[in-house]
Amino acid sequence: MVEPKLHHFVPQFYLRQWCNSRRKLWVYSVDGSAPFCASPRKFAAEKKLYTPKNGAAAVRADTESWFSGWESHFAKVWPAIVDRADNPETRANVARFIATLVARHPIGRDGIGKLNAYFLRISEGLSSDEQLTYRGREGEMQIKVSEIRQLARTDAESVRTDFIRIMPALSRTLANALISRRWGVVFSENQDFVTSDNPVVLNRAASREQTYGFGTPGTMVNFPVSPWRFIVIADEWELPFCHYKLDDARVFVRRVVNAARRFVFSASENRFVAEAIQNRKHIKQER
Repeated sequence: MVEPKLHHFVPQFYLRQWCNSRRKLWVYSVDGSAPFCASPRKFAAEKKLYTPKNGAAAVRADTESWFSGWESHFAKVWPAIVDRADNPETRANVARFIATLVARHPIGRDGIGKLNAYFLRISEGLSSDEQLTYRGREGEMQIKVSEIRQLARTDAESVRTDFIRIMPALSRTLANALISRRWGVVFSENQDFVTSDNPVVLNRAASREQTYGFGTPGTMVNFPVSPWRFIVIADEWELPFCHYKLDDARVFVRRVVNAARRFVFSASENRFVAEAIQNRKHIKQER
């Protein structure tokens, strides 16, 4: 079997929730250019995103094909599965899907590249026997300089390989964090919700921690399921799982737009998206 060269980090079946009868969705660029209709096939994808270094140990070479097979199970029940997530087992499956979207996103790959470069930079001029202390959300970790120079590679193939290698463990960790929190499914009677090429949005919200993640108390996780459903995982909900009627669509549109990488997707022309993009540009200019 030939491994496809274009690797999707946001599943096509998921984006098709926003397609019309002609299998097109509305595409808004965060640069503010005019929106247009297009097929989701060429969006939220990169060439060879999941292609590891030849012969790399403990990493699969068919990640894109594996994702396609795994996604096919969700495609059969999406988006109806979310309304049944009052069942803990069903909610766990949805959490795994959301967690995988985070773990497989190229933002993670880019973060690995920056972290490796940082380790190499701070180890310059030190002897191989010295140790450095790295403090992260999971606590402190001692790293020998010799290990840094051996493992912290910054070439594209090595970074990609590290990204693929840690993906399964990261997905499990994120899913466990999501499962343990309170879920609200906000529903609309219209096609009010939009999505993007970075659909899982983590907000600091009420948390005042210096560093925070998907399991940090007070944070808020946002995920558009379809034009009619939007998951918000937050401590503010009274119940472990409940449905809530949409109050103000603009709030949810802004959250999605602010986290988008390049594109926002809508089921129809949406003036709230255009407003949110202009607001995003204004905030960035002020910074």
